[in-house]
Amino acid sequence: MLPKRARDDGCLASDIPASKRRRASYTSVSARIPSPEPSPSVEPSVSLPLTYSNLRRLAEINGSIAPMPGSPTKSTSSGRSLIQPHQFLKKLNGYGISVDTGKPMPQDLKQFIAGIKENDLGLGSTTPQKVADRHRQLMLLCNEQAGIDLARPYLWIAGEANDRENGYRYLVSKPKNNLARSFLPNALEQTYKDAYGALAQPQPDDALGYVTALEAEYSGIDSAFKNGDEALLDGRKLFLANQLLFPFITAQWKTSQGEGLSYARIQSARDGPTIIRHLHTFYEKACYDTSPVRTCHFSVVCNMFSLEVYVIWREHSECAGGDAYHMEPILRTYLSDEDGVQKYRRVLRNIVEWGRTTRLDDIRLALTNLRVNEDSTSSVSATQSVNTGSSVASLPGQKPEIMVPTPPRDTSDPPKKRKTTA
Repeated sequence: MLPKRARDDGCLASDIPASKRRRASYTSVSARIPSPEPSPSVEPSVSLPLTYSNLRRLAEINGSIAPMPGSPTKSTSSGRSLIQPHQFLKKLNGYGISVDTGKPMPQDLKQFIAGIKENDLGLGSTTPQKVADRHRQLMLLCNEQAGIDLARPYLWIAGEANDRENGYRYLVSKPKNNLARSFLPNALEQTYKDAYGALAQPQPDDALGYVTALEAEYSGIDSAFKNGDEALLDGRKLFLANQLLFPFITAQWKTSQGEGLSYARIQSARDGPTIIRHLHTFYEKACYDTSPVRTCHFSVVCNMFSLEVYVIWREHSECAGGDAYHMEPILRTYLSDEDGVQKYRRVLRNIVEWGRTTRLDDIRLALTNLRVNEDSTSSVSATQSVNTGSSVASLPGQKPEIMVPTPPRDTSDPPKKRKTTA
């Protein structure tokens, strides 16, 4: 209903042509109705997760930083605006990380992956059927943690520290465990870091590695390493995570209605190279083999509809100006595909068996080397301090002969007796 004055104006203007009356009426009404205030791009009452993209967007809104050049955004089902995946891939490339580019594997790594995919540990058949039965339920879940809790028993592995009866000896799985930022890959050039910023905090949704001595003691289970090994690592600034040691496979889970596999891959491409760089640094200090097959890492990404397994390895690239990390798929499947899930379970079990045998042997030998180096350096220093006037050279800094890594074993200490769940 219009104000009284507007009604009077309309009655007095009966002689004006209809078209002009309508135009005048619209003009007079619109002039008296105030324009709505522009809505802010982000509602202040909405609580968003504390992520790099949200922090950067908040800073852009507040004017504290300029928007990332050429960074189109998209909105998720929750209404959040996220930087497009290809912008993150551009950033990862600036740190020497490539994702699913078809990079050929080194020959020894290729042969190793072939064994991981083909070995059969006599798996059962119940898990693929259970996953296929639940895949529709998983697809409907909008909450990421709810999906993880439902999928983890069928798509992940428990260590003995997680499950005393059925878990794998020496191993533990930890969720949301922060990794040391000091082992994040370095930018190839400062210009990349200036343009795209530093890599975000590495944090896998799940990480499988070796149980710490402290947790093993409190849990009444066996530890993978000797007493003092962790202190030796800490003393050499080789601390990676505070809840487990040397993770060799990690996972990133998403919902089918959220950020999706693209963002899971990006996060895995941040976590995996961090773990590889830590292991490479450790092997270098221990004078041990740092070849890709000795330092590679595995990553699982899943959006509750499909699942992928990647191998990540490091290569030194003079052309790129530093270390290069390559992330390539070795398996893809849908959760509704029983045969595909069966293949995934086989690959997962083979990776775990390799992790608790060959990879563990490598780390133990490297720890022995590192300890011998420490003792040798201390002994040489003490001899030099006593015999400062001696004419005999004492070979300071001499390193012991590099121990040859043991080949993969055909047999190993079997895991504890497990219930047939897969």
